[in-house]
Amino acid sequence: MRPEERRGLGAEPVPTLEVIEPGIATTVQDQGRMRHAALGVGRSGWVCEEHARAVNRAVGNSASAPVIETVGGLVLRANAPCVIAATGWVAPRAVRVNDIVEIGPRRDGLWVYVAVAGGISGDAMLGSLSEDTLAGLCPLPIVAGGCYGIADASVVAAADIVAPPQRVSDRLYVHPGPQSARFSSASTQLASATLTVVASSRVGIRLGGADLGSVAWDQMPSQPLIPGAIQIPPDGQPIVMGPDHPTTGGYPVIGVLGRDDLSNLADRPPGAKVQMQRAASEVAPDGVVG
Repeated sequence: MRPEERRGLGAEPVPTLEVIEPGIATTVQDQGRMRHAALGVGRSGWVCEEHARAVNRAVGNSASAPVIETVGGLVLRANAPCVIAATGWVAPRAVRVNDIVEIGPRRDGLWVYVAVAGGISGDAMLGSLSEDTLAGLCPLPIVAGGCYGIADASVVAAADIVAPPQRVSDRLYVHPGPQSARFSSASTQLASATLTVVASSRVGIRLGGADLGSVAWDQMPSQPLIPGAIQIPPDGQPIVMGPDHPTTGGYPVIGVLGRDDLSNLADRPPGAKVQMQRAASEVAPDGVVG
């Protein structure tokens, strides 16, 4: 919606950001939808929570304020003075009317987060502005020519520069999954494998580089899934569930990554290598027990 369509007669324009180029895989995300999995609606929300919270802190927002998530190529124009921060240059920048802001890809990771002081406004679906790319829930689609309101333009950016989170380890710790015991050989191999990111999206991350053998189970009923669940399809190549994962699935889950390790993995571009390691805890994240 254009700024002139969002103000009353004689009123000041509603502060907005206009999208000139929508970029790659660009969506609006917040902390996601809680407690709707029983209805078949997943949580969704940002892929890399620590990066999203960092840019929100940089502009003085609450940690859970909606941000723009993108792989790059996003070009914005401001129709009012505002302050913006993005992953890669997290220090807040003052933006003037009609300034163009170009958000390119990162050299050190995959996902880029953009926050504006005051937050992005919109009508939530089930309590969230997050777009669920699998379920098709899209309260605020990012499209060329679209204008997106700033919830509170009076918010002042934080005085301190917020350093972006640093990746501390190339190791990902695998907790047992619900089918780990049934496929113990594949589970053991997975928990020490060096794998390569083949493809990555908000739905899931496909890994390659290790032959886990057959883990097919024709009689296995569909089961609930959580972010970080490691499914093994018939080709033996692991798929790690992302924030927009299906709420149920019929492939064996022989491992689970915790939230931080999932974020670490999801932020790696295709071609990156990761080292799996068995977690010390025998209880997987979010109550999934091996």
